[in-house]
Formats: sequence, structure tokens, C-alpha cells
Amino acid sequence: MLNIINLSKDYYVDNKPIRVLKNLDIEFRKNEFVAIVGPSGCGKTTLLNIIGGLDRYTEGDLVIDNVTTKNYKDSDWDSYRNHRIGFVFQSYNLISHLSVLNNVELALTISGIGTKERRAKAKEILIQVGLEEHLNKRPNQLSGGQMQRVAIARALINDPNIILADEPTGALDSETSVEVMDLLKNISKDKLIIMVTHNESLAKKYSNRTVSLLDGVITNDTNPVKRGKEDNIVIEKTKKTSMSFFTALALSFKNLLTKKARTALTAFAGSIGIIGIALSLSLKNGFDIYLKKLESDNFDTVPLEVSQTAIDLTSLMNNGSDQEEVTNGVGGYDPVSSFKPNDLTSVAFQELMNNQIKKTAESVIELYSYNSRFVNNVDNELIIRYRRAQAMILDPNIYISQTYAPESFINTKLNVVAKKDSSNPYQAYIFVNQMGRVPNSVLEFLGLPTGSVIEYNDILGKTFKVYQKADFNEKDLDLLNAKYDDQVSIEVTSIVSSPSKFIAITPGIYFNESVKEYILTDEPSSEIGGYLIYPKGIENKNEIKALINAFNKEDGRIESEKITFLDSVELSVEVVGTLTDSVSVILIAFSAISLFVSSVMIGIITYTSVLERTKEIGVLRSIGSRKKDISRVFNAEGIMLGFISGTLGVALTLLINPIISNILEPLVEYEGISRLNITHAIFLIIISVVLTLIAGFIPSKIAAKKDPVVALRTE
Repeated sequence: MLNIINLSKDYYVDNKPIRVLKNLDIEFRKNEFVAIVGPSGCGKTTLLNIIGGLDRYTEGDLVIDNVTTKNYKDSDWDSYRNHRIGFVFQSYNLISHLSVLNNVELALTISGIGTKERRAKAKEILIQVGLEEHLNKRPNQLSGGQMQRVAIARALINDPNIILADEPTGALDSETSVEVMDLLKNISKDKLIIMVTHNESLAKKYSNRTVSLLDGVITNDTNPVKRGKEDNIVIEKTKKTSMSFFTALALSFKNLLTKKARTALTAFAGSIGIIGIALSLSLKNGFDIYLKKLESDNFDTVPLEVSQTAIDLTSLMNNGSDQEEVTNGVGGYDPVSSFKPNDLTSVAFQELMNNQIKKTAESVIELYSYNSRFVNNVDNELIIRYRRAQAMILDPNIYISQTYAPESFINTKLNVVAKKDSSNPYQAYIFVNQMGRVPNSVLEFLGLPTGSVIEYNDILGKTFKVYQKADFNEKDLDLLNAKYDDQVSIEVTSIVSSPSKFIAITPGIYFNESVKEYILTDEPSSEIGGYLIYPKGIENKNEIKALINAFNKEDGRIESEKITFLDSVELSVEVVGTLTDSVSVILIAFSAISLFVSSVMIGIITYTSVLERTKEIGVLRSIGSRKKDISRVFNAEGIMLGFISGTLGVALTLLINPIISNILEPLVEYEGISRLNITHAIFLIIISVVLTLIAGFIPSKIAAKKDPVVALRTE
């Protein structure tokens, strides 16, 4: 069944060949116990390794069941070792982090046998060698004789034709040696056993054939076999072997468990970069959600402002120059406007407004180009607040607003600081900033002192007049005085502020719908000067924007007919969003450096694992594992470390996020500002796995290329 034909083997030292086996010719029977004896260095272990497919011959041929091995590829040798050969080593070569049962069933795993079947077969073999009570123990919990029995069980598990034993009793006492030799003798009844030993008396006692080897040459054969005819030699392929990825994961996982402290420290070090990036993404995600909520909750307070003239962003960005301030309480800054409202004379746009935009929006507020004529009598002196429609820059008189504040969003969207019940249908609201201040011009208009704290009750109930057009002539003060008492009186009934410091409402005086209707009934022929549009929600606002953009893109639309709009909330959100994005990118970049360093460290750890598990590599190769299977084992270890590091980093981030949120909550007025998106969490774990896989690529290739013979000799 096994023929060695004119076989030679060379080793190279300093690129010079040294022949250790010289033209060997020997044939083995199907069932016999053959002992190969000789002094150390005679080549007997080399011959055994060649027969077992761990080493390659230089010349000649190794024929198995009339099948030549001259054309064998690595995969053929792997399959040969897995299905035809069983190894029993002097030092047992058991994998320390696997149980007795796992060590024995490993060869079946590589053969592709299912879990249930291989587990049952492994138990059966272990019972046969007397280890029924030791199935779940680790090798270091067994005696030398018990470990050798495990090695014999592992050699038998795939029911091979040939058992190769290399000094199987070399590390055993005499009593245990007898037990092991009796077991091998019994196995030889239906298998070929080839044993290498330097103990000639042991060989004579148990073997039925002794082959003596000296300086690479056969010097004696006590029971030779006549070699079969060469013309019967054929080429035959054997079944391929394959270690599943889950087997590789299991091996690596059990190895990591044996080094819990190192695994934990490595995983923590690897998680630091993940934590940095995850925290940055958490803050970015939280701020994005927060800003969207701000935009959603506060869009009513700052509606879309439509104009036929482009927005003056310079004025917007310089908002707050020429500031006029009081020390405490109500009073404050004089902001400037963001754009110049010109006439909207486009008939087409007015049709769009009436037919589509008004149907989309909950309420569309139309501004007309009237001259404001709000007047108050303070100490017998008329104070007039007005604004001409064509003014290039809005003067302080804008603080008497030309639009109204719907009562629905006053009560639901804003903070009502103070309120007074009133039966007067014509009401006004004082909008204050986050510090509770309004421009000095507002206080002056209401006849209140500036530069000091004003109590709310001193403001509530204050009144001023709005003149009908026929009675209004800003140059004729006598006429205005004469008509003053006849005009509609507007009463200040509420003081309100923005719900968030990130969304600012221009402080000033706003009035209710009754005042608006009163003014517009007196202006039936006025040209449209601009619009303020209050959408129902974010979706409606976006729909209105889309309608205006489509209007501007219509064929034949000239530049002067195009309409621009200002979404103050969205602009504010974008500014803050851009800032947070920029900060997040910087933080992520710094965190990525530590992530890269930790990946390199894991690569070093993987290489250290390769060195530590060199003998395991040899064992796996001896039972039929392919080179790619060895790579897979260490790639699996890298993947597991990456997964553990990434998961640990995400878990620690989830623990840290509430702490950060609590710290930032007073600053941003929002709970849970630091929150990790589940998509980001999964992505970071994947990134961690990929980086560790890349870092472990070179060490895994080094492991795959290790010579199995050399690996088995490693201590």
C-alpha cells in the first residue's frame, strides 16, 4: 500500500545541498507494525515526515495505493495528511487551550464533518483509549500517559490507513510506555503503523518488522516486501480539506480566553481610538438632531421672508453693530436687517402665491408698502414710528413691526414671560431677547425710561395709536394731535421671548391680527411690498421653497422677476451645523491617529500570537490544515480582537454619553445632546474589524508559510 522508490532528500546549508536520505527503496504492507531504528541524525525522523507529507523528497517517488505523489500540490498533501495519515508525537503536541475532546475532534472539523457526528465519534475513540472521564479537561490537567493516549485518539479519529509514531514513549516512564505500546500493537492489527525509535529492544518486542537506518541508507530490513510493478502506478486525486471560518473563530476565541488579561488590555487599548471617534460622532449626531428640532419647533417664530431682491448677507452677519444697550432688565440691542424689501410686481408670482403657496401654508401673511404710522403721545409730545417701503436699510422704527404675531404660536411656540388679560381686540406683544432686553427706541416709544430696569407691570397695559391713512400726515403735527384721540388704541398685553438662544427673534413690538386687518382695510390699492409666509411645518416649508425655486427656473423668467427668500431659522441652523461639523472633523482626525496606532499594536499582538502558537501551527498542518487555513486562524483572531475592541469602544461611549450630556445640558438647553447613532456604532465596529484584519495580514501570512516540521519542533 505504501512504496518508497529510489527516494532521496537534500537539505541546504549555506546554499549547498546535504543529502540526508540516499536512494531509499522500501515497501510497506497494509497491516503491520514497522519500527525504524537507528542513531540520532541517521534520517529516520526525516523519512517519517516525508511519509507523513510534512516534508518533501528531492528525488524518487512516494507511492500510496499505486498512486504517485510526484504531481501532488500543497492541497493534495493537506488532504493526504487529513484522510490517510495519523501522527503520534513524542511530545504529544496537543493544543493547550483546547479540551481533550476538542483536540481529538479537530481533524474531523477540518474534514468538514458536522458537529454532532464528530463529537460522537471523538467520544467513542476517547472511550476506547480509556479517557472517558477526562473529555473536558485541558492537556495540562493530564498525566504524560494520558496525553499520549489523547494523541493516539487524535491520530485514529479520521480512521487513517497509516499511523506514524515518532518516539511515542520517549517522554514516558516504563510502565506507561508499556501501556502505550500495547495500544499501538493492538491498532496494528488492521492498520499500518510506522514507528521511529532509537530503542531497539522496544522495537523487537512490539514490532513485527524492523528497518535499520544509518547515514540515510537502509542497512537492514527484517521482513522486506517485494515491490509492486511500476506500471501499476496511477495518478489519483483525493478529497480536499477545508477549515471553516467558524472553526478558525472557535480556535482563536479559545486561545484568547486563555490570555484573558492580555486580551482585555489589548481590547481596551484598541478601543481608545474608537471611543474618540464615537464621542465626536455622538456630539455631532446629537447637535444635528437638536438643530433639526430647533428648526422644527421654532419655524413659526421666524417665517419665510420673500423678496424680489437678494438677501444682504453682509447686513445679516454684521447684525448687532451700532448696538444700543441698557444695563439690566428690558432694553438692549439694535440689530440691522438682512435684506432690502423691494416691490414684488410680478403678476405671475402673485398668482403662484394665491393659487399654490397659500394652499400649502397654514397662513400667508402679506406685507404692503404702506408707510407705518404708529404714534404715541408721551408728555404731550407725539412720537411717530414709521418705515417707508423703499428704505435701503431698516431704521430703528422697524421695532414697530409691520407684521403680526399669530396668537396660536405665541402660546405654543414662545415663552410667555408676562401677560395681561384685556378686552381690547387690538393688542401688541413685546418681544425681548434672551437677556430680557429690547431696543431703547421701543421703551422711548412707550414713554418708558431707558438705562434702568423696567418692571413687567410697568410695560403691560401701555397703549399707542395707529392712524387711518386719511388722517395720517407725518409733516402736519397739528393734524396728528387733533386726530390722536379718534384713532384705534393698541394695548400691550404680553411680553414674550424665544424658546432657545440659538433661534433669535428680532426684539420689538408686534401686533395681533386685528391690528393687521384694520391696517389692510385702509390700504386696498397698495402694491405688494413683500411677504411673510408661515408654513404648517418643515415639510410644508420645504414644499413652498420648491414652488418658489420652480417658479424662478421657468423658461423665459428674466432676472428681475426672480424671487428670493430668507429662511432665518435654516440659515442659523446651517451656521451652527457647519461649525459642529468642522469641530467634529478635527476631533475625528485626531482620534483616527490613535485608532491607527492601536491597529498597529494589534498587528504586533497578532505577530506575538503567531510566535506563541508556532507548535499549534505545526499540529494543524499535521492533521491536514492548509496554508490558507492557518492564515484564517490568525485572521480570525484579528477579527475577534477588532470586534471586541470596537464593541468595547461603543459600549464605553454609551456609558460616557450621559455624563457629557449632563455637562452640556445647561449650555444647550437640551437633554441627551451626546447620543450615538446606531448606524455609526455598527460602522465603527466594522472599521475596527477591518483595521485589525489589515494589521494582522502580514503576521497571518508569516504563520501560513511556517515549515510544519520546524513548527512541531518549537517549544
